Amino acid sequence: MAAVGVRCILVRVPRRREDRLSLRARRRPAHGHPIGAPFLAAEGSLIALIAGAPTIPSQVVCLDVTSRSVEVLRDSASVELDPALCSVPRQIEFPTEDGLTAHAHANPPQNPSFAGPEAEAPPLIVMSHGGPTSETTPEFSLQIQFWTSRGFAVVDVNYGGSTGYGRAYRQRLNGEWGIVDTADSINAARYLAREGLADGDRLLIRGGS
Repeated sequence: MAAVGVRCILVRVPRRREDRLSLRARRRPAHGHPIGAPFLAAEGSLIALIAGAPTIPSQVVCLDVTSRSVEVLRDSASVELDPALCSVPRQIEFPTEDGLTAHAHANPPQNPSFAGPEAEAPPLIVMSHGGPTSETTPEFSLQIQFWTSRGFAVVDVNYGGSTGYGRAYRQRLNGEWGIVDTADSINAARYLAREGLADGDRLLIRGGS
């Protein structure tokens, strides 16, 4: 299992005659789920793993790596949300301190039954994950959908120090706890406000550990 940006992928590591190791990524399961968590069990050609997507709660699925067929074994939730209400996150890169770039998932408001006033950007909730060197993914989140269906934009920040973007990115947080993560969260909000995707005067931030 390897982290690539905002999702985990399955890789095959063959040992070649010249004794080198190469990585070959398996395509994500046929039903379109990115792999969402580094938990799996394997036997023969079968792999059981947890998979998820922005509009589908996580599922335990069984992947046959030979046929590429996928069987859903269990759903994590019985909730059925109207797809028209689902806000699909957009991956963004934005400028931050010292000329660097940071990453986040931007979720716009989404509710076909309501629309905000014309020429008015939505209020924004900035979310900061714990860890601190873990990551946030674009998997389905009832918490985010609650807010986006009620007119809020939500940006889920993978600040410097988050995993999935390489060693240098993860090491940005070394000795800088509460500094780099804070600055990147602020700059995510500033970026969306500049782009007209959020109201810079109506900002909230929340997080956990």
